[in-house]
Amino acid sequence: MSKRTKKKNIINLVSLAVIIIATVLVLKENNNKGTIPENISNFAIEDTSKITKIFIADMQGKSITLERINNNWKVNGKYKANLNRINLMLSLLNNLEVKSPTSESAKDNVIKEMATQAEKIEIYQGTEKPSKVIYVGGSTQNLEGTYMALDRGKRKEKIPFVVHDPTFRGYLSDGYFYTEENEWRTKEVFTFDPTQISKVKVRYLFSKENSFNLTIDKNNKFLFSDFNDKKCPSQEIDTKLIKKFLMGFSDLQFITIDKYIKKNVKDSILHVRPIASIYVENTKGYSQQLNIYYKPSNRKTRVEIEGGFDKERYYGIIKNRPNDIVILQTLRLNRILWKFEDFKIKK
Repeated sequence: MSKRTKKKNIINLVSLAVIIIATVLVLKENNNKGTIPENISNFAIEDTSKITKIFIADMQGKSITLERINNNWKVNGKYKANLNRINLMLSLLNNLEVKSPTSESAKDNVIKEMATQAEKIEIYQGTEKPSKVIYVGGSTQNLEGTYMALDRGKRKEKIPFVVHDPTFRGYLSDGYFYTEENEWRTKEVFTFDPTQISKVKVRYLFSKENSFNLTIDKNNKFLFSDFNDKKCPSQEIDTKLIKKFLMGFSDLQFITIDKYIKKNVKDSILHVRPIASIYVENTKGYSQQLNIYYKPSNRKTRVEIEGGFDKERYYGIIKNRPNDIVILQTLRLNRILWKFEDFKIKK
């Protein structure tokens, strides 16, 4: 046998060995996947439109119930839910996939941590019993997976897996499964159909001359008056500007609730008159009111008003949640903080 032929045979043998090793690894991986029973690893909800209720509880005793009622989501059966946050969670539940089994070296620690820190997610699909119960633990060390386990019933071991959303890079422990009621409630302040508004009252504490009343009668005629309820002649008012003003009430939302506000500051806000008050009512008798207050500046403040107040944000109290101090963006508030003179036809 020539050296050339021997060399060629060696190359062929090495190539064959590589192919065999690769094939074995692939088969082993497929077999491992196949040995994981679906009842302990199928975390995803294929059709989230069938979900009627989601119950979330943590190990500290806090819980929340999100329920779909007449295709509208409610928080604890009382409050309108934040649909953006609901849809984000539903999308996640639909995309959940097992990334890998939990390694044997980490399994005991993961189970112990989940026993004291996990959140329990009960998912209902039109039945009294949940169709699926998921325990959500902490993240993996590389922060690219989250430990989760399915409830298999009493006396059966909960087997944790590393689960991820392939459309999202990161862990899923935070930002999805809150147990605080306010985290799920809508952030809306005003969400009126502009064509259905029947009355608007705007009051300014420090400049009463800027206050006004606006009434829209059954004939869609605008009746405009100043803070003393003195009617303004219709020929002096620009109706296009009124329509633009009313559009500002179609979707006004606050940024967040100030959860860290000091008690003495909160108490003082609740007992002082607002710098502005806006009342809106529609043709069906539903009304909403927003009281606006100066927000003291802090280390996060970028621009101040004279006197140490934040120029870009205000505090607000909404009629249907009087105990929450919400933070409002000045840029958005300017859509509705009009003054009496703003509606007059410019001569």
